[in-house]
Formats: sequence, C-alpha cells, structure tokens
Amino acid sequence: MMTMTTPKPLAENFSSKNQKVDRFIQALATLEKAGTVQAICDLFDDSCEVKNFLFPEPLKGRQGAETFWTEYRDSFQTIESRFTHRSETENTVVLEWISEGTLKTGHPVSYSGVSILEFDGDRIRSFRAYYDSAALQRTAKAA
Repeated sequence: MMTMTTPKPLAENFSSKNQKVDRFIQALATLEKAGTVQAICDLFDDSCEVKNFLFPEPLKGRQGAETFWTEYRDSFQTIESRFTHRSETENTVVLEWISEGTLKTGHPVSYSGVSILEFDGDRIRSFRAYYDSAALQRTAKAA
C-alpha cells in the first residue's frame, strides 16, 4: 500500500519510516553542502542504473552513479534540496522536491522535480530524476 505524507520541507527534518530514504536524504545533503559524492554513491548497487534527461542512455553501475552525482554537484556553486512529498512502497520511493541555489555562473536558480528510487535490499538499483528543465533554461538565458 502506498502512503503519501507531507513532511517538513528541509532535508535535515525530512524523516521517513524507511531508513533507506533517510540515508539517501542525508547523503544528498552531504553532497550538496560538502561537494563530496562518496556517501551518496555508497548507497548504489554495483549494477544500478541512473537516468535523467541529460543522459540519453542510463548510466550504469557505481561508476555511473559517481558520474551522475559529480556532474549534478559541479553544476552549482551552492544548492539545497527541500523535500515536499513522498510516496513509498517496500522497494520503491518517489520523492518530490524543490532545489534552490546558485549556478556556477553566479545566477540564482530554483527548480522542482521528482526522483524515483528503486531498491534491491538496502542498495539503490535504479534512480530516475525528472525535473523542470525549463526553469534551468530560463536561468541560463538570463545569464
């Protein structure tokens, strides 16, 4: 059975009944604040797939996860994600979020999206992110 809740909006206060979700949110917060990808990449399965619209083919394995998260973080001077909704089943989690920060160009950015995480045990086997790319394009055009 899926449940939908409205948690507190800050990543540090976004608590789930699912420890896998909590670990992902904390690792993302570490990535966004410190710029290090190790904690988030450690959550991914060796045969995982990572996908969003920037990559025509899914990135595979932990190396693919590292490429994805490195490129994500390298796009910003600062970035912080706030989670607004979640939907969970035993092995799948859907997280709705808003990210705000500053691009490498120095321009502020705010965009929203959804991430879908599928787990195999405690490891992420599939990660897909869908977001408002038009918001990023508007920011880039204003630059």
